[in-house]
Amino acid sequence: MRVIKDRLDHVYEHEKEHVITLFLALQRQNFVLGNSLTNVLEQWTTIEEVASKFGHLLETKDSTST
Repeated sequence: MRVIKDRLDHVYEHEKEHVITLFLALQRQNFVLGNSLTNVLEQWTTIEEVASKFGHLLETKDSTST
């Protein structure tokens, strides 16, 4: 991220602080969302195993089906 910030500093003359702030905030948000998704996927098999021990189904039924 440091390289990106340095490049943005070099390229933008007007309003560059706003552009840099927005871009870095989006990068951080992307990182957090990616981490969260990775954690959920890593824990998903554990969640399925626990649910199956208690007989719970993780599938949802479509309310329009008969």
